[in-house]
Amino acid sequence: MARTANLVIKGLYRDSVQLMEATEKLKGFPGVEDGAVVMGTDSNKAVLRDLALLAGDGEGAGPNDIIIAVRATGDLEAVLRAAREMVLETRPTSGLRYGGVDEALRENPDISYASISVPGRYVSGIASRLLDHGVNLFIFSDHVPLDVEVELKRRAVEKGLLVMGPEAGTSIIAGVGFGFANKVGRGPVGVVASAGSGIQELTTILDGFGIGVSHAIGVGGRDLTARVGGVMTAEALKRLESDAGTRVIALLAKQSDMDVVGRVLDDVNPSKPVITCLLGYDGWELKGYRHESTIHGLALRICSMLEPSRYPSVVEGVEREVSTLMGAVSGPSHPRGFYCGGTLATETAFIWRKAGFKVYTNLGLDWVEKLRSPHDSVAATIVDYGAEEFTEGRPHPIIDPSLRNRRVSSELEGSDVSAVLMDLIIGYGAPGDVVARTLADLGLERIQGSRAKLVVRVVGSVSDPQWPQIAELRKRPLIMTSSNALAAAYGAACGLGDPEMLENLSRELIASR
Repeated sequence: MARTANLVIKGLYRDSVQLMEATEKLKGFPGVEDGAVVMGTDSNKAVLRDLALLAGDGEGAGPNDIIIAVRATGDLEAVLRAAREMVLETRPTSGLRYGGVDEALRENPDISYASISVPGRYVSGIASRLLDHGVNLFIFSDHVPLDVEVELKRRAVEKGLLVMGPEAGTSIIAGVGFGFANKVGRGPVGVVASAGSGIQELTTILDGFGIGVSHAIGVGGRDLTARVGGVMTAEALKRLESDAGTRVIALLAKQSDMDVVGRVLDDVNPSKPVITCLLGYDGWELKGYRHESTIHGLALRICSMLEPSRYPSVVEGVEREVSTLMGAVSGPSHPRGFYCGGTLATETAFIWRKAGFKVYTNLGLDWVEKLRSPHDSVAATIVDYGAEEFTEGRPHPIIDPSLRNRRVSSELEGSDVSAVLMDLIIGYGAPGDVVARTLADLGLERIQGSRAKLVVRVVGSVSDPQWPQIAELRKRPLIMTSSNALAAAYGAACGLGDPEMLENLSRELIASR
C-alpha cells in the first residue's frame, strides 16, 4: 500500500529547471507513484495539498525551503533519503559558470545582452551592475517589485539600453531567441509585446504564412500600465522605427492602459505602419493606427499588407478550417480553458466574453469575474498556469506542463463540460519530449471516453525541434486549430451548442477584411 511523506531541506534554493529535473528523477525511483520537488511557498503547498502529496513537515515549510513530497510503496524513508542526496548534489548541467556578475563581465567584456532568471528580490543588484556595464537585459524573473522595474527601465533609457521584462517570456533579437521562442524566419515585421506567448503565437502564425520577423521585443506585462508608463514600449518602438530591416510594426499587449498606449504612440509618432492588438479592447481606435481584436487577425492584417497576392489563399484556408470546425460543434454546456501562456488565456477570455459568457479567471482582468480559487472551476473557467501563484518556486508550465495537463485530464471527466481548451507551446525552452509527456498526462482512454471535446492549439513552427512529434497528436481523438483565436471561437460555439456562432465570431474577429 502506498504511503505519503514529505522531507524538508531548510534554507536551500534551486531554480525551476533544477526542481523540474529533480522531480522527474524522483518519479523514476522504484516504488514511487507520484512525487514533486518544490520550494515551500504557500502556492506550492496548496498544489501539493490538491495532489494529496502534502504531509507532515511539508505543512511547516517556508518559501526558502525545499519540500520533497513522495507517495510510494516499500521503504519510503529510503526513498526520501535518496531524494535528499539527489537534490543536494543538483548543479547546473551545462554552460559556463562564474562566481558572480563581475567575473562574468571580466571574462566577456564585449557582452551586449544578458538574460536574468533569479528570484525577483535579487534582480535589482544584478540588473544594475549589468546596466552600468552597458548591457541590454532580458529579465525572465517574476516577483520583481514594481518600483525596481520602473527604476531599471528609467536608467536603461538614459543609457540607450533595453530592459525586456520583468516577466518577459520571449524576445527575438536579430534572429536570436531569449526565453521561450520558436525557430521562425527573418523578415520585415517588428514586434513589440507585453508578454511571451503572444509573441510566440504571432510569430509562428506569420512563419506559417511565409513572413519573417526582424525583431520581437518583449517589454514585460506591466510596461503599458499607468505605473510604468510604457517606458520600454516607447524605446522598443524607436528601435524598430530606425531599423532598416523593419517595414511594419505590430504592437501586442494583454493588459494595457489606453491612455498610456495613446501617449506612447503620440510621443514616438512612428512613420512606419503600426498595427495594434490590445486584447480585451474591441473597437479601440487611435487616429492613424489600425487595431485588430485577435492575434490571428493581426497576422492576417500584416499578411494583407506585405503579401497581398498570397492573402486570398490564406483567408480561404481559414474559411475551410472554420467550416470543418462547425461540423464538430458539440454542447451546449460550459467551455473551459487551461493555459501555459497568459496572453492566450486573455485572448480566449475576450472571445468568450464577446460570445456572451460570464467568464471566471485568475487573470486579474477587470472585465471578467475572478475565481475564488484557481483550482476550482466555475461555469466558463479560464486558468493561466503561468501566473505568479503557480510559478513561485516551481518551473514555468512551458517547462513542466504536468500540473496543467492533470487539470485538463480531470476536467474532461466533467459531465457539465462541452469543450476543454489548452495550449501546447513548443520551441526553445520547452522540453524535447513535451508532446509525449503531455499525451501521457492526458491519457488516451480519458480523451476517448470524454463527452467534452479536447481542443489543442499547438504554438510552434515547422522548424521547431519538437514539430515532428505533432504527428502523434493528430492520431488522437482531439481537435487541433491553426490559431488560439479559432480554438476559442470553437470553444464558445460548443458552449452554446451553436455552429453559426463559430462562423460569426470567425468572420468578425479573424477573417473579416
